[in-house]
Amino acid sequence: MRAQKTKQRILGAALKIFQDEGLHRPSAVDIATALGISPGHLYYHFHGKPELIAALFDSHREEMMLILNGLSEAEPKLDLLWTHVQIVLEEIQDMQFLYRDLKSTCAVSESLGRGMRTIMTGLRRALRDMLQRMVAAGTLPKTQGLSDMLAEQMTTAILGRLNIQEIEQPNETPRGQVTNAALFVMTIVAAQVENAAPQKA
Repeated sequence: MRAQKTKQRILGAALKIFQDEGLHRPSAVDIATALGISPGHLYYHFHGKPELIAALFDSHREEMMLILNGLSEAEPKLDLLWTHVQIVLEEIQDMQFLYRDLKSTCAVSESLGRGMRTIMTGLRRALRDMLQRMVAAGTLPKTQGLSDMLAEQMTTAILGRLNIQEIEQPNETPRGQVTNAALFVMTIVAAQVENAAPQKA
């Protein structure tokens, strides 16, 4: 029990440092110093920085898969799409250090790159499934390839919009950044919802 608490404390400190300083700059020694423990104590629980990153990522991937499964199974309603987009963005924001430079993150290790691609593919698929159900429900127009196109555009926006928010709105609260990013993502689908609405005579 005590060892588990120590591991969680180390992971919490590592996450904060990675969020503040980025993925590549901090070392395991920096994390140990911030915690006030010896590097040897940290290495007893995690064999270096790669294991810390892997542990944080595994937790993130598990959470993301649960969220995306929920999106895949949600009723085809615009407000539920909005809710799930916000939840996805909140989870990404909690692990923003992984998303600031996706190419660099994927190059850290083969397993991390594979895991990040799994999340991207899962996000695209969950959005496409939801959008296809919205087409079937008449919320979106029955245009050939529309759900695939929108899913691709929304995935790109979700993965990158918070980075832009950090630069353009550095004084905005984290919650505000998520809300603004979600609004941006939803504008991609909003025009298509209007196109599906019955035209008044």
